[in-house]
Amino acid sequence: MTLSASPQPSVFMPTYSPMDPAADKQASMDERADPSRAKRAVRWESVCPPVRKNEFQLMIDIKKHFREYATGASDTYVNFNELKEAAGQRPTTRTFSPEATEAAKDLLSRPTLLRQLDIGVNFFGYAGIEDQRFDMDNVEYMLFRYVNQPTPVRLCQWKRVED
Repeated sequence: MTLSASPQPSVFMPTYSPMDPAADKQASMDERADPSRAKRAVRWESVCPPVRKNEFQLMIDIKKHFREYATGASDTYVNFNELKEAAGQRPTTRTFSPEATEAAKDLLSRPTLLRQLDIGVNFFGYAGIEDQRFDMDNVEYMLFRYVNQPTPVRLCQWKRVED
């Protein structure tokens, strides 16, 4: 009985070592002889769904663009019609930055948040009234209310793309 020190080839073990130059040369010759056996270039692309801003991030954007939404220089309120103008849902002669337009569209698409912003607080610190407008105090109140809200996480998947 003879014992062999070299392992027998199996399904799970390659028959040649990638560090063996002779085996690499043979593999490249096989690829040249039969182009269908050649390795294809493989790319991986990230597929990330869009992430919606949380309430705190949206209120920061609304605060940043508050003066764009307000009609006059001394106007301290933004009504819903001005917000709709900024979102492009009503005709207007004013121009808005793309960021202000995006924030207005996002706020209008969240009726619960818009209502909370509308009610806000009055100058005594109690709940305000629903009057289809908001001021900077209401925005500050909403920022305080959502300050500890976690930041949304973007979950991406990888998709294999062959050339």
